Amino acid sequence: MALGDVDSDGDQDLFWGDYFEPGILFLENTGSRTRPNLRGEPLPFPTQDPLRTSGYNAPTLGDVDGDGDQDLLMGVLGGAYNPNTTTADNFHYVEQSRPGLFEQRTSRFLSTIDFGSETIPIAIDLDTDGDIDLLVGNKIEQDDTQNGKLYRLVNEGSSTTPSFRYDGDLDVGGGYHLLPAFGDLDADGDLDAIVGTWSDQLRIYRNDATDGSLLLNFVDSTSIVLSRGRNATPTLGDIDNDGDLDLFVGESSGTINFYENTGTPQSAEFTLVSDEYGDFDIGRRSLPVLRDADGDGDLDMYVGSESDGVVLFRNDGSRASPSFVQATKLDVEEISFAAPAFADLDGDGDDDVLLGLGAGGLQLYENRKR
Repeated sequence: MALGDVDSDGDQDLFWGDYFEPGILFLENTGSRTRPNLRGEPLPFPTQDPLRTSGYNAPTLGDVDGDGDQDLLMGVLGGAYNPNTTTADNFHYVEQSRPGLFEQRTSRFLSTIDFGSETIPIAIDLDTDGDIDLLVGNKIEQDDTQNGKLYRLVNEGSSTTPSFRYDGDLDVGGGYHLLPAFGDLDADGDLDAIVGTWSDQLRIYRNDATDGSLLLNFVDSTSIVLSRGRNATPTLGDIDNDGDLDLFVGESSGTINFYENTGTPQSAEFTLVSDEYGDFDIGRRSLPVLRDADGDGDLDMYVGSESDGVVLFRNDGSRASPSFVQATKLDVEEISFAAPAFADLDGDGDDDVLLGLGAGGLQLYENRKR
């Protein structure tokens, strides 16, 4: 609820949001400042063009534009009418443009990256210009409740001062929770992809571009299937130092699946070795990322999770014979869903951290260690 004098008659009127109400209700105070009367018929607001959302709307009143009258800001928490439809359009600004006339100006009052719930970033040079661009996957689209997307954010700045521009989406077919792992699977010098989705199957795409960019063509979705669980989150790296890329896959139960590449650098073939690799225990929703965290020349593993942040498992073995030991957690905020990506975004020679979030958007953590 919110109180405010929206009709400038000297008393407080009432706005009401409710879980089962698809808009906001207005009750005019027909009494006075000292003897209020809010017993009239609640009216959808604005009366000439009522707001319609997924429900559970939270209003507040104030002079947003500084013109001396009361305007309305309204957050949408998501109620009884499919909250997926308001995962991004959920902060409405309704201006009182002249006395008694209210007009909606935007449903995204704060300008920020917001692609809905459970965003997952991937740092990659999409346009081969030498700086880091981003792909951002999400759980589900608010205007297409059968699919998620992979959004392209192209860096129009530089390798030391990035500036990202939305550039459409990368087409890797439909499904929820799209997450690609990139690597050269056929030794032709460009990046192919293995794409995880909400299902238990992983899709293989060949990059047929001739200019170093991405032109992904579907190859197969039956050769790599999780033995249990769903919500596959792949990462690629040569973990045994034999010259080809091996595959680790996180999933909903929180375990890590390891597939050894028993093919060749020119023709990858992935064979399941373990669906509980290393006895990793990070709770639900494991999201592994291979990275040399300590600069010793072998691959360590960061694992994001649903409720335990991002855990580093340090490789205390060697480049050819890994042995992972839980080391520490990343020093980041406590959040409900943490999907990490690592890249030197400011060109100072160390990894910065991007985190995808359960509530959407991204967090950036600059590495200032010296």
